Amino acid sequence: MDSALSSAERAKLALERQEPDRVPIFELLVDRHVVERVVPSGQYADFADAVGLDLILTGTPSKLYRETPIDLAKKLYLNEWGVVRQYGTQIVSMPKEGPIKKPEDLDRYEPPSPDDPMRYEELERLLSRFKGKKFVGMHLHDVFNYPYYLRGMQELFVDIYERAEIVHRLARISVDHDLAIARRAIAMGADFILLGDDFGSSYGPLVSPAHFREFFLDGFREIVHGIRDAGGYVIKHCCGNINSLLPMILDAGIDALHPLDAAAGMDILAVKAIWRPDMRHWRD
Repeated sequence: MDSALSSAERAKLALERQEPDRVPIFELLVDRHVVERVVPSGQYADFADAVGLDLILTGTPSKLYRETPIDLAKKLYLNEWGVVRQYGTQIVSMPKEGPIKKPEDLDRYEPPSPDDPMRYEELERLLSRFKGKKFVGMHLHDVFNYPYYLRGMQELFVDIYERAEIVHRLARISVDHDLAIARRAIAMGADFILLGDDFGSSYGPLVSPAHFREFFLDGFREIVHGIRDAGGYVIKHCCGNINSLLPMILDAGIDALHPLDAAAGMDILAVKAIWRPDMRHWRD
């Protein structure tokens, strides 16, 4: 194997299940305090060069949307989704309250436009600097997070049992929005999309395999298929113990799975053993 591979070539080989000269280096999110300690500029792009990241991507999806402060003392902000989020010590703010309080609210709800140029500003900067040198990606949600952001996780779980139509409609909003952004990102030159919704806790999936199949699998497959059909690679991020969901997630056609949470019972060798080559391809 040629040892003079570029970061982009190295990442592409790995995602195509070939053997590169070394394992590509990748980080999902890097805390700004770490970045500031490594590079004087405090800029992620400079950090990526300094530490030799092979794959780089845009930040947390919540930063793709404008925020209006509603309580600065409590660090509460209202974003374009109508979701109240609270900042703390972590890089990602936490959703606290959604706009869909009752089923009728969904009839009047309009999600943010995926066409707003603001959504693509960070991607444009990364592509301008790194396209062809590193593998450039965009970090998006897929089918689960927006439904629970909009409705609240407790209410969404109740809806799964009592108001199935609401869950399907919320999932549809999420799929349409995220897939539109993903397709535009790939048309701009993004090499991959990272889908960042967590389906698991430390002890098991957040929804049962049966409910995942009923409410979320079709939408997840649609997003993965749409990205791959547009020419992009798909990296699926999912924390927690998702062993019981793995056959469905893998069979959807993703190219890589991150992070395989060992503390939650995920075994990299066990995952590799069930990830057959034919699972890369879309199936009806």
